Parts: sequence; C-alpha cells; structure tokens
Amino acid sequence: MPNAWGIADETLKRTQNGFRSANSARVYTVALYKNDYTPVPDTFGGNFILADFPGAVAIPFTIDSFGSSSVTDHVAMLTLNHTVTFTASPSSVFEQEIFGYVVFDELNNYSWAERFETSVTMRQGEQLVITPRLKQGVCPVE
Repeated sequence: MPNAWGIADETLKRTQNGFRSANSARVYTVALYKNDYTPVPDTFGGNFILADFPGAVAIPFTIDSFGSSSVTDHVAMLTLNHTVTFTASPSSVFEQEIFGYVVFDELNNYSWAERFETSVTMRQGEQLVITPRLKQGVCPVE
C-alpha cells in the first residue's frame, strides 16, 4: 500500500502548482491588517480590518511571480519570488499594530491570509518587508 502521507504531499504539490498555472496572469493584491485575528478555514474578507496608517497601500502581484510548490512536514507552500515592502509615511507621527497580511484577487475577493508570529508596530518612516506565501496542509485518511 502506498504511503498515505507521500500521496497527500504530492497531491498538495500538484494542487498548488495547478493553481499557479491556472491563475498565472491574474493580478492579486496584498495588504496589511490591524485587527487581532487568526485566519481559519472559513475566513472571509470581512474578518480583516486593513491597516490605515499614512502610506498603507495594497501592493499588486501576479501568481506567476511565485516559484514552484514545495512540501515540508506535510505542508505545501508557494512562495513569492521577491519581497513586498510596505513603507509608512515619514511625514506623519503615528503608531499602528499590524498582525499579518491578507491577499485579495482582482475582484477584491478574499484569497488567503497569514498572521505574523508576533505583531509588528508601524511608526513614522518605517518599512515592513514580507514574502507572501500560500500554505496548505492535509491529514491523510489511511
């Protein structure tokens, strides 16, 4: 009998690479969110309060900017081939706590999100550099 984890891992990898191929030309945007929320499987766009510090903007990217899927510890991951930099305005004094990032498609539909391990406080003139990644895991049935 084939190893169930091996089959699950390969299925995840094929699914993510298929998603990447099918959506390569689509434009997505990544934005920061400021509410203390952890994404779960039934998450939707309304769960997030987007960052609104001076200079906070959604940054576009295309799925073809992602490398091939890799699997580690039964979690498949597509990672953007470059970093995304959010820059706070140097001309305003403020502090805003950021908990993670959220990705929307070109129709502004929620696609996925990732919460940071620890929140980050954005202040005047600071930058936050992230590398968006799409993670998927599965538990096989034996």
